[in-house]
Amino acid sequence: MENGQEMVSFEIIANAGDGFDKNYEKMYTSIVVERGESVWNIAEEYITPGYDTINELIEEIKFINSLDEEYTIQTGSILMIPYYAES
Repeated sequence: MENGQEMVSFEIIANAGDGFDKNYEKMYTSIVVERGESVWNIAEEYITPGYDTINELIEEIKFINSLDEEYTIQTGSILMIPYYAES
């Protein structure tokens, strides 16, 4: 990181939603937005089984990060990204 910034990473484990394979848990990670990234390409990188479409993941990223209707993100911003992992 530059300018004395530190990367903070943590995970939160939550139960997977209704009807989803109980061998998976919903988890969260934090990322720092790099120059040129969009919510779409971040979602492409982090999508996992458990999401029916990339749009479903994008909407969840928008909701948990309180993004505006245009999904505006800034270089250097920290985003929480949900994903599913085998338990």
